[in-house]
Amino acid sequence: MKCKYYQKCGACLYDLGDYAASIKDKKAKLKRMFKEDFAFYAMDDPYHSRHKVTFSFYKDKGIIKSGLYAQNSRKVIAIKDCPLQSKTANALIASIDELANAFKLSVFDPLSKKGLLRHVQIRVASDDQKALLTFVLGEKIFPSSRNFIKELTKCHKEIVGIVFNYNFRHTAVVLGESDKVVYGKDSLEDKMGDLTFTISS
Repeated sequence: MKCKYYQKCGACLYDLGDYAASIKDKKAKLKRMFKEDFAFYAMDDPYHSRHKVTFSFYKDKGIIKSGLYAQNSRKVIAIKDCPLQSKTANALIASIDELANAFKLSVFDPLSKKGLLRHVQIRVASDDQKALLTFVLGEKIFPSSRNFIKELTKCHKEIVGIVFNYNFRHTAVVLGESDKVVYGKDSLEDKMGDLTFTISS
């Protein structure tokens, strides 16, 4: 399966449709860097394997959309169904876009430095597909936030926590310096073998 966004979106360097070639290239790069061979473990299935994603919001003809930046650019490419990120994250982003439009939320404008929605960061546990959402906001007031959260969590029982992060700076850095937990927990648990990790936004 080839990604229809590849060469437009800057989120990944390799085309998943040619995974074997990307593995060969990565092995060669490691050998050049460290002058020796390393054990290299490839995935059985590289699709839907990315469990953290940060989407940016923008408006297109009055419609709120979200996506990923084009390579070496601040232009956002609308992404509907990324084959690299988890299916859970794809479904969450679709619902967030729909609700953002239904609630008529504003989108942050870097020129005027006004507007609410800047980014949403989603972390999904590989073990059980539970999700932690962090909305990066450009304003303190989120209109009808309780109803927004109620609708989102009603549709997505996998959500264990929602955090509002406030970033009022004129910067390309995604996260601001202050957080507020508005639903559930401020962290996500994920397992790798016998180890359990607690991961914050």
